[in-house]
Amino acid sequence: MSSLSFATALGSKWTAVHPHSGEKHFIVTRIADHKLRTVKLECAVTRSTRIVAFAELAKGDEFVPGWK
Repeated sequence: MSSLSFATALGSKWTAVHPHSGEKHFIVTRIADHKLRTVKLECAVTRSTRIVAFAELAKGDEFVPGWK
């Protein structure tokens, strides 16, 4: 997906391909590390967070862009 950009990741919305514990929809709430190109995802429902490499988001195996 060429339209995905690390520079515009902040505030983007993502859907987990295989949701765990009801955690399906996520928002990128901050850039965790510019050098490592990681972002902080926050679940829209439970507010739990996780740090994910932007490359993992872009691959599309675990997350797809937007809320589905």
